[in-house]
Amino acid sequence: VPLTVFAVYKGVQLVSRASGDATPQDVVASNLTTSALTVSWVTDKAVEGSVIPVLNGTEKSPVLDKRGIGKRKAHYVVLKGLEPATEYSFIIVSDGDRYTKGTTGEYKFTTAPISENVPGVNPSYGTVKDVDSENALVYILFKDKSAIPVSTDIPSNGNWIAELSAFRSISDKSYLKVSDNTELVVLVREG
Repeated sequence: VPLTVFAVYKGVQLVSRASGDATPQDVVASNLTTSALTVSWVTDKAVEGSVIPVLNGTEKSPVLDKRGIGKRKAHYVVLKGLEPATEYSFIIVSDGDRYTKGTTGEYKFTTAPISENVPGVNPSYGTVKDVDSENALVYILFKDKSAIPVSTDIPSNGNWIAELSAFRSISDKSYLKVSDNTELVVLVREG
């Protein structure tokens, strides 16, 4: 997971890009659970994108963007039905081309183990105005960079909601509690 979230933790550094490129950039793994993970990325041009989970070298069925079929610059794919405490790799399909690794290495992650401690519901919400909701995503991070980020897409009305109880430690994937003293960073990334 650290390999795939590197771009967000570096403050979503912008890199000069060729115009009209369909290469996945700023790939982020977020919302990690025992059975699910969200993979998001951006492209310079609007393209169709999907993710193919790979378990023990066997490709599973492609998973489409949560918002449905269509071309966009901000891609948001939720992988579900995964096994707990299991290592997966994945392939990003962008404009028909397959990508198995980024600048920091192979796309892979390990799902969280089953835990007896389940945190209570702790929603965070807000409104984003003047953005193209098809091409914008919200990321919430621990300021100290100790947690796997939480993310969400933005509905057409601009009102987003994300579950802060989903934060997990990067080191051992245990739940992290958010309190009034927890310093968080909220990023909105458009296209």
